Amino acid sequence: MLGTSATSLRGKAMVQKTKKAPMLYDARGHEIEPLAVGISEAGRLIGIGRSSLYRELCAGRLQAIKAGKRTLLTMASLRAWLASLPKSKAA
Repeated sequence: MLGTSATSLRGKAMVQKTKKAPMLYDARGHEIEPLAVGISEAGRLIGIGRSSLYRELCAGRLQAIKAGKRTLLTMASLRAWLASLPKSKAA
């Protein structure tokens, strides 16, 4: 059910179902970072909107992968993009 916080068991990992991207947990309940996320979740994680994210993809500054019809961004790609941004000068 979308919007609930029910937890289900898939193999040895539990997935918490919410409106946000699912959080993965190992058998001991420790959070597991996803390898890749969808466009909306990627934008939420790095603090930019979908349009800005697509602009970065089209400019080649972010790399995406396809899983069927779904466009995914790897966490490594998101980290590399963030690292490439200019540093802010302290006031």
